[in-house]
Amino acid sequence: MMVAAGCIACSRAPDHQASDNASPPSAIRQPLISKIEHFYATAPDAERLFTFFRDTLGLSEVWGFQVWGDFASGGVSLGNVAFEFARWTPENGQALPTEFSGIALEPFGDTDAALAELTRRGIAHSKPDSNVHRTASGRLTGWVNTGLAEFPSGNLFFCDYRDRSLVRANRQSASDTLAMKEGGALGVRALKEIVIGVTDIEAQRRHWRKLLDSPAQESEGRFIFGPGPGIRLVPASSATIQGMVLQVHSLERARSFLADRRLLGEGDGHRLTIAPAAIGGLRVALVEH
Repeated sequence: MMVAAGCIACSRAPDHQASDNASPPSAIRQPLISKIEHFYATAPDAERLFTFFRDTLGLSEVWGFQVWGDFASGGVSLGNVAFEFARWTPENGQALPTEFSGIALEPFGDTDAALAELTRRGIAHSKPDSNVHRTASGRLTGWVNTGLAEFPSGNLFFCDYRDRSLVRANRQSASDTLAMKEGGALGVRALKEIVIGVTDIEAQRRHWRKLLDSPAQESEGRFIFGPGPGIRLVPASSATIQGMVLQVHSLERARSFLADRRLLGEGDGHRLTIAPAAIGGLRVALVEH
């Protein structure tokens, strides 16, 4: 599914343009975010991790692992969001780390509407990076990415797919397949939340609140955007995406599967983890509710 892979490829190094001179947010806001569209991790062995999550854990494939020059990726469904594994050739010969790297937001409207609303709310953003083309049948496809400069704890950007209906149908098909398989080996229902470490939690909360359309989208310490996962901010010594929390049908079922294969990490009666050593050091927690 090249559209998702390219969406990330274009967002790696956004040229941020601050909107410090933007007018104060209007009392009447237009909707800004439909949902978190996809979430991704980078790794030198991205294909191995993709295969592990798809074949060993039994998650349904959204798009197969493919290579385009120095960029490659594959995606699986977590029920309510696509999870991508990507690799590329870093600049200056640096090693590509294994880490959760970025979050793509689906804008409520198109890019122009999102830019107008970002400016109205005083949210700094990059110049849109377009990778749009017309198919032989005359249909527009591709995407437009717009980075958000005030969110240092991970690459946060808007990803505006031109053929959004096709992308949504693809995501829904993979989600339906996962449901038919009862969530795969772990019984995955959905990605409950993405955990982000921040050095100044109050400052970052103010930034995230600018993205909300309603105070009701902030609940129990999480920011919630549509049907996708929530965002939880936690104090940390550096700004990084720390991990993700999956909701499963049964912790006992997940515990038994992981223990039998020596993949069980730390946990208690309410939460357990996949052994980080098995997934390149990534932190993946499982909860039942």
